[in-house]
Amino acid sequence: MKTNIFDLDRHEGYQSTNNILELLKKDTDIEQVVVFPELANKKIGLPNGTMIQSKKHIYPFAVPDPGCGYRIILTNLYTSDLTDYKINILNELVDKNGLYNRIRENKLKTIDFEKLWRNGINSLEEIDESIFVRKDIPVFSNNIHEELSPNEKEEYMDNFALSGSPFLEFRYADNNFSLNEVSIKRNQIIIVIHLGTLVGKKVISGKYLESSILNTLRYGIYDESDIYKQLFFLDYDSEIGKNYLDFVNFMINYAYASRQVSSTILNRFLDVILKKKVEFKLISDLTHSSISRRDSKIYHARGLQITSKKNYPLLIGGETNTHSYLVFSKSENIYISHGTGKYIDSNKTINLNNSKYSSTVTTNREYYYDKDKETKDVTTSIRGIEDRIDILCKLNPFINYWNDI
Repeated sequence: MKTNIFDLDRHEGYQSTNNILELLKKDTDIEQVVVFPELANKKIGLPNGTMIQSKKHIYPFAVPDPGCGYRIILTNLYTSDLTDYKINILNELVDKNGLYNRIRENKLKTIDFEKLWRNGINSLEEIDESIFVRKDIPVFSNNIHEELSPNEKEEYMDNFALSGSPFLEFRYADNNFSLNEVSIKRNQIIIVIHLGTLVGKKVISGKYLESSILNTLRYGIYDESDIYKQLFFLDYDSEIGKNYLDFVNFMINYAYASRQVSSTILNRFLDVILKKKVEFKLISDLTHSSISRRDSKIYHARGLQITSKKNYPLLIGGETNTHSYLVFSKSENIYISHGTGKYIDSNKTINLNNSKYSSTVTTNREYYYDKDKETKDVTTSIRGIEDRIDILCKLNPFINYWNDI
């Protein structure tokens, strides 16, 4: 097994990941593992920033959140347009009966979800294509072979187009620059919708967990203690393995559609609050959690984005109180870090000597932070991949909404 580790001496939690890498060596089907700079441990599955390449084995819990991704939207707003509305925007987002959710409820009534399950994003014909340039983003096929149960459908609909699941950010450019012939000015607002597929983890556990464990035990590669660490796999050549990859593709498709509808809701939301027409321009939309089969290989990528296009704009996300990077990909079909995205809640701040209260960013969470550490974290996300990207600008934080669902 070939292993490539970026900045291993800088990895927080590297030792636990190193233990997993040693276990993965037991499976000769795994050809390569790449660990990226911003490695972050997760409660379920492999850490963010990990890529596994295998020949026939599919590890469902290597990526238990397929479809999770960023949507980046350029607006015609500037920081001065939002300064007096920041608290109102957050209050309306937080309130379950607030403006966003009221618009969402009406919007969902117009969507034929049965058609969405069958045809994916292409079924969303009511979306205004003059606002969202769909030719700029990948459109996934939708080939799910297993019928969704009524309970699964209900959960998918309940989680569809939720605002900021897990977070929604209003950031602003730190300088003037041009992006694919689009002019962006200093202090212009760029919105980042980070929206995933929370219900997907439950479906994976319900539909595929038992089969994966039984299949793994049959091979005798991993023992029960290894499997307890979520090292279990399906075979691509099996019917359930191929159905599982179809399910992953469905989840990517579902999450993309969910972000797209969330964008239209948010656009209307801002129109009403600001009492003016707010223009949205889609910059990019990419998943950073996927399992895919290409060139007879199976790639598991968690917390890593990939684009088939050179010069496609990407986000290297910072934390709540630090800048993100807007970058271009220099090459096609290579994995790139998605950023830090870690959150330190108030219960952990007692161990931080230099913690500060966030006063520069308006957020619905009481957030303490170590500015030096957070700046280092987002800088570390760039280390090791600088030859893969061109940095366009920094996106400074302005408003941050966390959806605590």
